[in-house]
Amino acid sequence: MNNPVEQNIVPRIGTQFFINTDDTIEDCRRHFALMHQNGIRLVRLFILWEHVEPRPEEWHFERYDEIYNLAATYQLKIVSTLTAEDPPHWFESKLYYHHYADLNRLDLKRAAAKYISHVVSRYHQHPAHYAWILMNEPELLINQNAETISLFQKWLFNKYKTIDHLNQKWFSKFSDFHNISIALPDTPEYWQCFSAFTDWHAFLKDNLVSQLCWIQNEIRKVDSVSPTHINPKGFYGNLSPVGQDYFKEGEVSDILGASIHPAWKFSWFSQEEYGLAFSFCVDLIRSAAKGKSFWVTELQSGPTVSTGIQPFTPSPEDITAWLWDAFGAGAKAVVYWMWHPRTTGQECGEWGMVSVNHKISKRLAASHKISCLLEKYSDLLSQAKPERPQVAIFYNQAVEVLSLIEGSPLYRRQESLIQSLCGIYHALSYAHIPVAFIDESGIRNGELNQYQVVYFPFSYAMDIDIQQHIRTYVENGGAVWAEAPFGWKNSEGALHRQLDLSYQIFGTEVVEFQGYNPQKADPNIPYYCSADLENVQAEIISHFFDGRPAVLHNQYEKGKTCFVNSVASLGFFQHHLPCFYEQIVHFAQEQVDSPFELHTSSQPVFHRLLQNQSSYILIFENWTQEEARCIFRLKREKISSVSLLTDGSSFLSQGTQITITMKSRQTAVLLIETTEN
Repeated sequence: MNNPVEQNIVPRIGTQFFINTDDTIEDCRRHFALMHQNGIRLVRLFILWEHVEPRPEEWHFERYDEIYNLAATYQLKIVSTLTAEDPPHWFESKLYYHHYADLNRLDLKRAAAKYISHVVSRYHQHPAHYAWILMNEPELLINQNAETISLFQKWLFNKYKTIDHLNQKWFSKFSDFHNISIALPDTPEYWQCFSAFTDWHAFLKDNLVSQLCWIQNEIRKVDSVSPTHINPKGFYGNLSPVGQDYFKEGEVSDILGASIHPAWKFSWFSQEEYGLAFSFCVDLIRSAAKGKSFWVTELQSGPTVSTGIQPFTPSPEDITAWLWDAFGAGAKAVVYWMWHPRTTGQECGEWGMVSVNHKISKRLAASHKISCLLEKYSDLLSQAKPERPQVAIFYNQAVEVLSLIEGSPLYRRQESLIQSLCGIYHALSYAHIPVAFIDESGIRNGELNQYQVVYFPFSYAMDIDIQQHIRTYVENGGAVWAEAPFGWKNSEGALHRQLDLSYQIFGTEVVEFQGYNPQKADPNIPYYCSADLENVQAEIISHFFDGRPAVLHNQYEKGKTCFVNSVASLGFFQHHLPCFYEQIVHFAQEQVDSPFELHTSSQPVFHRLLQNQSSYILIFENWTQEEARCIFRLKREKISSVSLLTDGSSFLSQGTQITITMKSRQTAVLLIETTEN
């Protein structure tokens, strides 16, 4: 369901402004003047609890008042990040900030409620104020204090109802729920109770959401109007240990955001894949928002030398492509991290869009050009809607948690689930097939029916009710792509005793799953795992070299399925072999009915499409080091006019077709007016 917050609003460009202790008010004034002159419309602040309440009940807002007033003077809107989880030194000893103190603690909640009330009361009616960020990059550090364990015990009671039921699942002998304790090692051992482990991690997700809801409720006691916002981080890693769940968090706030930093998170990818790496994050957070407004809340905008996993400086071409990619996907804002560098401590001298002495980078000049276009075409862009994906990829959170514990500690690959998602996403993106992501809650809420095709990569664990929803979806005409080992276990890692009903939709039965070492396997051998199949009724599309079925297509009731008898998603992510690409892409191409055709001369050229009635905004991103040629043809409409909004490219338009040629690393944006064919 669409949320009215930020509907029909023009996308904006913003920036984080970190107030250095040696920034004078004149320094800040000059920075805010530069922001206004260069198309920045949003300014994000951290309102650090330490700064506003340095001693108990002693409140100091003078510096933040100055910043709010500067923003009003230069027609900028402020998005303030609350830091209730980061109490001041007088409350407890800490290292610096980003403390993630435990908001389950009643003493911290009482103090934090006062902090939130004072901040919100002071600024929610200020003319420069826009929104509240509930917690920066929300997560939970694993803690087992008395309050947290008490909440966990209540969570377990609501799930199990009787202590006998819990003891049976946990292999334990607790006398009642009030006596339950848990001690999880930082690195799980080989033999461990899976149910206790998965319960704890499910609780962490619910507990983090509960804390975010508490902060939002405290805001609403004072301010019932301002949008609230969350910006989860991660994407290319396993965040289950810190309670991260994009889809659950998307249900809390009015706006769902994301922190995307190539210096931290893009180490899996080549430079030509940085477009894909970014768009994966954007599409994932858009999907988790489920119709609500979404932002890129932090985008790396300046150089890193030593403060990421890898040194990286975005180019003007990077900034241009990322901005258009986010706006083309429907994002309502992109906020840079950050405007000018910190002058002390970690990140000192790095990450800035401008220098501390007000020198402008070429990246800002590129950003300003886009801001001018956003304003020039504001009427069109405010109403334009992104292309609706007909294909979804299942984000299997059960596998994400189990990968932290299942298997040998020497062999566990905690990122396999994320890499499998990337494998499917990359292949479909190379084929210019837009995708969304769906999770377990979406399947239970009937969201499968929104898509023509749903992919289930590396989904070896899922509960019976999820499998029943999948079966019903296929019976009613849906198309499902899956790979071995599909539906092998439940979300607690327990074996499903019967797989026949699950595999009936694929037209086969499973005898057993067999493993292969991908480091030693021939490319023609199944990747990681395959199934020994029997009673094959499906159409066998291809075989492995030893004659076993590799790809099976099946018609089941009104729907269709494709079963790939290897982990093709991981295979394509790690090796990009054509055989894996074909196993992934061809099935979607057969099911999707797109209103246009798109052909590009190189795979790392991607597109976004926005539509406003008979007008299209077509975005091409050429991430290659070579010239790229793209052909776009409408199937049901004629092209009446084409305008190139960006510079440096050339195009030809005739009838229903446009041919555009772009130089290396260029982004082209076309405005296309159409009439009915």
